[in-house]
Amino acid sequence: MHDLDSFQLAPLDFPPLDRDIGFIDYFYNPLINTGNVFFKPTALDVFQWINKEIHRWNKVDELVLPSMIEKNYNNIQSRFRKLNVTYNVGMRQTKRLAEFAEKPVKIAHFPPFEKEVLDSFRFLLNPKLTKLIDEKFNRLS
Repeated sequence: MHDLDSFQLAPLDFPPLDRDIGFIDYFYNPLINTGNVFFKPTALDVFQWINKEIHRWNKVDELVLPSMIEKNYNNIQSRFRKLNVTYNVGMRQTKRLAEFAEKPVKIAHFPPFEKEVLDSFRFLLNPKLTKLIDEKFNRLS
């Protein structure tokens, strides 16, 4: 499951998932980045728990999950695996995240319509992809 502004950069061999669900954290803070989530059908109840806590606390999933994990809500720690940031290099501290990601970086997550953000990702992207995005947003000279 992924946000619509996630771009596959390399062949996507799905991460080894020996548990029901795989989350990627932000690496530089304790929040869980839910822009890309890998899961098995057996994770349905985990999504239901998250939904319940979102409504209970009136907070977004990325703010609810760390507390659920820390408190081991319904034994969630045995159900999820933390995945390498290669599956979701986001737009904050992009270069630092890319340094710690397994290579090649598999997924870049950024809004392509924001030129400054796109520019910060060009070092990771295939030139054909950046050309396509530039054409889409009329940025070619």
